[in-house]
Amino acid sequence: MIDMESMMFGIQLTQSELVVISCFGMLGFSLLCLHLGWLLRQSRHAPRIHQSKLSLDNSPEPSKRSDSGKAISA
Repeated sequence: MIDMESMMFGIQLTQSELVVISCFGMLGFSLLCLHLGWLLRQSRHAPRIHQSKLSLDNSPEPSKRSDSGKAISA
């Protein structure tokens, strides 16, 4: 079955090369899962940070809107 798959892609791999490739694949997948879990954990604690960022971002927006309102009225 491994020979059939290697013939489909035109790649001839030995048993040790397949083991090395699969080990790197599992390592990459586990690192991806750890990174996604870390991002999920950060996003659970982040609403406080996002609220403070939104309050800071909302303060310049009314001034921009008032400037555009002044430009329209003038």
